[in-house]
Amino acid sequence: MDAHDIDGFNVLDSAEQAQDGFAPGDQPLLPAESAEDVSHRIAALGNNSVAALHDATVTNYNADAIYIGEGASALARANARPRQDRGLQNPAALARRAQRYVVPPGLLAADDRHDPSALDVLREQRVVVLAGQTDEGGEFSAGLRLGYEMQQKHPGLAVREDLFEPDVGLDATELLDRESPAVVLIDGRTAAADDLRELRRQLIAFTGKLDDYRSYLILVVPWRQRDEFADILPAGGVHELGKPSSVDVLDRCLTGVDVRHLVAETGKAEELETLWPPDVTQLADRFERRLAQDEQPGPALREALRDLSGESPEALREEIHARQEADDAEGLALLLATAVLEGADVRHLVAAADSLLAHNGLDSEQSAPLLRASPYTRFQRAAGSYHDPDAATFRSSTFGDLVLRHFWGEHPDLRTELRRWIGEIPRKFEDLSAPELDRLADRSLELAAEGGPGLATALARDWSRTTGTGSRGGDAYRRSVAVRLLAGAALHPMIGREVRNTLWHWSRRADTDVQRLTAEVCAQIGPSFPRIAFTRLKHLAGSADDTVRDAAREALVGLGGHLGLTTFLRSVRRWFDGGSPERLGVLADGVASLLETDPLRVESEAAVSFWRRALDTMQPADLRTAVQAWLHAAQRCPDRAESDELIEHLVRATDSESVRIARVHYASRVGWATPVPESPDADHTTMVDQLVTRLDEVDPIWGGADS
Repeated sequence: MDAHDIDGFNVLDSAEQAQDGFAPGDQPLLPAESAEDVSHRIAALGNNSVAALHDATVTNYNADAIYIGEGASALARANARPRQDRGLQNPAALARRAQRYVVPPGLLAADDRHDPSALDVLREQRVVVLAGQTDEGGEFSAGLRLGYEMQQKHPGLAVREDLFEPDVGLDATELLDRESPAVVLIDGRTAAADDLRELRRQLIAFTGKLDDYRSYLILVVPWRQRDEFADILPAGGVHELGKPSSVDVLDRCLTGVDVRHLVAETGKAEELETLWPPDVTQLADRFERRLAQDEQPGPALREALRDLSGESPEALREEIHARQEADDAEGLALLLATAVLEGADVRHLVAAADSLLAHNGLDSEQSAPLLRASPYTRFQRAAGSYHDPDAATFRSSTFGDLVLRHFWGEHPDLRTELRRWIGEIPRKFEDLSAPELDRLADRSLELAAEGGPGLATALARDWSRTTGTGSRGGDAYRRSVAVRLLAGAALHPMIGREVRNTLWHWSRRADTDVQRLTAEVCAQIGPSFPRIAFTRLKHLAGSADDTVRDAAREALVGLGGHLGLTTFLRSVRRWFDGGSPERLGVLADGVASLLETDPLRVESEAAVSFWRRALDTMQPADLRTAVQAWLHAAQRCPDRAESDELIEHLVRATDSESVRIARVHYASRVGWATPVPESPDADHTTMVDQLVTRLDEVDPIWGGADS
């Protein structure tokens, strides 16, 4: 279980999925199962639950399949990891959060101690530090709630999370933008002690720049560090997060249930109030799962509370020891197989268990096929009390993670075989469905949180390898699992920093397969954290390998379409620093591809700043590609004012300097594949003539010589 909440005080509803382009109910396109296939399945998809405190926002699976050759079978692919409400926050999603959020005392209004509220401190000082007693008490959600309040008062204010990167620190030029004021939320709970000291050292200087950027900072720090930050901030600068009523939180989590009556009837109010909001959300998940199995509300609540308190390493240790004493190797193997592929087809679970037995030098039952127990029988025979009796799932959505962490932590002699076994699953089973691949990637991520970032990167490297057998679809099938694993690992609070560092090193020097993998991972994390993605894509774009540059270009264009032209142009500003011809060529092609769609509105300063750098650094051929794409976009503008504005950006970028003007002349007038069509208005000149006219106006001498 992830020790740091994403939605500690709330349960997010499915309406948030719309912001990511998925309609509720979308399912992956998978090969049709035969009647025989269906007869052997047991609740293959489970309920798609995820552990509270981790993937709190669950995006439905996107339709995605690969077809190999004429009439070939479709191979499923792992889907991109669901957004975890990271990075730039959607205003509509923040509003929905606010409606369902149980406000802890002192956050938005002064509490009984008459201390200023965290909101008052943020408004007056532009910075507030949040600390929770448990380090998993909903600090992130509290920060988002503060951001929502600020956004209500200042509608143009963005709310976004940024990752703490020691090499960036609290650099205002990296984290803030004068044209886009924001409430920036940084979670420092998992930062190393030295990094926290450096963050504390930089905080005062950074705070002094917030007013200039019209921005605000919400910083989450570990409880043990709160006094150190309080020493350098004005009174109230560190807010100790309180706990709201657990009954109120449970009431917000559940619909169609009279929570207050239920709690009173069961006599569980006192026990419930010992739980912090992240635990309450887990309790609500367990309660709803039991209701779905036709349990009555009272017993369901009691059992859910028992599950929450009883799901411990001690209880699991006793269960595993009992099976070891009974030489129940098959039961232990199926326990681990379910942990990795929970909800998968029972045949896959049993086959994976047999593979694990083989890795341990043990044989599964070898009898004549007619006498051999079916996978269904073997699974039911080995299932324990922790299994849902009618599904290939555990009763608790977090139990699978607990199983993996237990075996990794307490059986070090098994680690090598576990690593090899998990690594071979996508190669050995090429008929896993998209949800099954997703589960494999996500459980591998949780195991890596226990085993270290090297486990995630090693598995991903293995899965990204091209087999050389011509099975391009199989390569993409396996690589999709690697992409999902690494995209989650790069943003994980425990191992994210090390994984992001590895991606940075891979972007500079690695083999082709790994660099293509890195580009695809950047495409996934870029919508939430553009700076991190574009920094790595910048190095990949300078590769000498065509396929790596193509992958970088594809990611670049995809991110540009998602982020919008203004954010895209700002994000690539570092690409010009020491840019190689290969990198700037990818950038020019990326800009041209991005502009093939209907032109988007772009902020003037972002466009002008981009073109200044482009005119100074791009090779003539690449500059021509980018400029002509810009002019074609201007030509397509239905609004004359918007078209004129795009032309004006190029003109302003010259700063009336003769060399820049000459480069714009060259780039705009040489090498058109076809003449630029005239504007829909016959009285207007072509875009090139309009540009030349404006250049003449800013440099009449050059214009006269040209004529």
